[in-house]
Formats: sequence, structure tokens, C-alpha cells
Amino acid sequence: MNEQQVESVVEYLKTIQVPQQAAVDKMVEAVPAQVTRLDNADVTIATAIVNQDQVVHEIDQAPEDLTYIEPLAELATDILMDEDEAIDTDGDGLSDVAEAELSRISAESFAHFQEVDAITLDPATPDAELVDAGLEQIRDGIDRDPILALSLDAIELALEEDEISEESPDTDGDGISDAGEVRITGLFAEAASATVPDSIVVIDLDPTSAESVAGVP
Repeated sequence: MNEQQVESVVEYLKTIQVPQQAAVDKMVEAVPAQVTRLDNADVTIATAIVNQDQVVHEIDQAPEDLTYIEPLAELATDILMDEDEAIDTDGDGLSDVAEAELSRISAESFAHFQEVDAITLDPATPDAELVDAGLEQIRDGIDRDPILALSLDAIELALEEDEISEESPDTDGDGISDAGEVRITGLFAEAASATVPDSIVVIDLDPTSAESVAGVP
């Protein structure tokens, strides 16, 4: 390497050099993020273990699920094939009978995988007992679907953190704030769908509306 090349390398190194204080500041800024990451490590690992346990249980349950779902899939196929002379009120390519039957099949398939019911809390109506019933249903379902343990933890934490205040009142006087009821309702909805495969959705086809042809209510 000649003198000119050496000088070029030195000049380049100057352009990428980070001042010492800047390097220290960057390290200091990174420390809290890494500490938080370490603090959450146990939760992250526990969640990963639960998710893997759920996969194992789903594999074990697959033969039973297939026995139930396969006839419904075959029925849906037969319905779609037998469309020649059926009445199609909304002209969307699906007969009225087919739309009703496919909607029913989708709901039945979803219900097969749904281990717990969704619960809707009304801030204007005392209904805290629904939470206890819902939690009991989740606990009963954990042996079959371990992923429900995550929902149980989330709902119990929401109840623990719930605070009644002037900003977040308890309109119905059932011991759960209005904001808490909204939050817990959402968590129960997540629990209700947690055990259902993403490919299984409930469709509500309307024989009088072509807009519902794609499975949108």
C-alpha cells in the first residue's frame, strides 16, 4: 500500500469515527431497553412454551377434529356443486339455500373449536358474575387448550389493575369500572377465538344482499 492509499484510508476512518461521548451516550441510552428486555425474558419464554404446548395439543386433537370437520367440508362442497336450478334472490352466484347452509356450516365449524364463550360486560348493568363464570370456563378448558392460560393471566391481571375513580367510574356498581368492563370484554373475545384456527371464520351470507358473497356479513 503506497502513501496515498494510506492517507485515503486514514481520511475514510475519520469520516466513520464516532466521538467518545457519543459512543458513551448511545450505550447509556441502550441500557434501559436491554434491562426491560431482560425483565420480560421470563414472560417471553413462558409464552413461547405455552404456544408450543398448544401446537402439541392441536396435533394430538387433529384426528378428532378431522372426523368432525371433514363431513362439513364435504357437505359444503356438495352444496356449491348443486347450484344449477336453485333460486338466487340477490343474483350473486350462490342460491338462497346455499347461502343459508354455508353460513350454518361456518358457525358450526367455529363452535367446534371454540372452547370458551365470548362475554360482553355492560357498564350499565351489574354483571360481574359473568366474569367468574367465564374464568371458570377458561380454567376448565386449559387442559385441552393450554393457550387459554395466557387469557386467564391477562384477565386476572386486568381485574387486579382495575381502579374505580372519577375518571373511570363504576356506573352499574358491580365492582368493575366502566373502562375495566370494556377491557375485560375484549380479553374474553380474544380467549373465545384463541383456540379456533385462523382458517375457520363465521360467515353470515344474506340471500337478499349480493354484498355478502365474499363472506362479509
